[in-house]
Amino acid sequence: MIRKFILSAFLLITSVSLSAQDTLNWKLCGEVPIAEDDIWSVDVLGNVYVSNYKKITKYDSTLRVRFSQSIKSFGRLSAIEPMNTMKLVVFSEEQQSICILDNTLTLSEACIDLSLHAILNATKIAISAQPDKLWVFDQLNSRLQLMSLGSVKQSQEVRNMQGITGIGELVKMEENQNDLYVSDRLGQIFIFDIYGTLKWSVAASNLSDFTVYDGYLVRIIDNQLFVHKGEEQMLDPRPLPVLGIRELHFSGGFYYFRTADKILKYSAHWG
Repeated sequence: MIRKFILSAFLLITSVSLSAQDTLNWKLCGEVPIAEDDIWSVDVLGNVYVSNYKKITKYDSTLRVRFSQSIKSFGRLSAIEPMNTMKLVVFSEEQQSICILDNTLTLSEACIDLSLHAILNATKIAISAQPDKLWVFDQLNSRLQLMSLGSVKQSQEVRNMQGITGIGELVKMEENQNDLYVSDRLGQIFIFDIYGTLKWSVAASNLSDFTVYDGYLVRIIDNQLFVHKGEEQMLDPRPLPVLGIRELHFSGGFYYFRTADKILKYSAHWG
């Protein structure tokens, strides 16, 4: 038997002795409908946000609808990023703008025109743990910029991302514990520190999605869950509860999986 450490809360809590027969058992806790072109996110309280080109809807942790607002004036949204329980950042690649919504999905301040920040073609954003800051990737300039939304205007950037990493078309960014995880369509994930220095990378050509929690990198590859702590793989791959999972989030001890037409909320335990 080999002692393996399972990430706290994420894979349910502590270090235990696992045999080859140990399995990860899944329990479905609820679901939310989602269309092919909709986008979604989950905040730290387990509220789920889903948006199409007409409106954005907020579901509470029991997956009941709480609020719904029109977003036609924002253009089609490309990303929903909960900054905290009272502030939601929405990004429109179409309009090259970022808008701030409150916890009722009401616009709380003027939208930000990214061209005024010398960003020419933003394609992805990610919330930073640093107060009122977010990462923006400028595809045209192959530049990653940490941008301030607050009154103190501080920023930093990583220039020539393509030259540094060989990164292809960027598909996702996520910050955790002052590290920024960036993935592309080739299945590569690059990890940068708070200063924009490349620390390490990992690749899988058939990567579906990834998320990060407490410094653990969790990837979906071939409908299996892979867990890493730094460059070390912590566990053998474990099967997912359903086929066709495209994206995932983790919040409050629950996994949220997106399939073609649903967001599925699962708990998990070892057995």
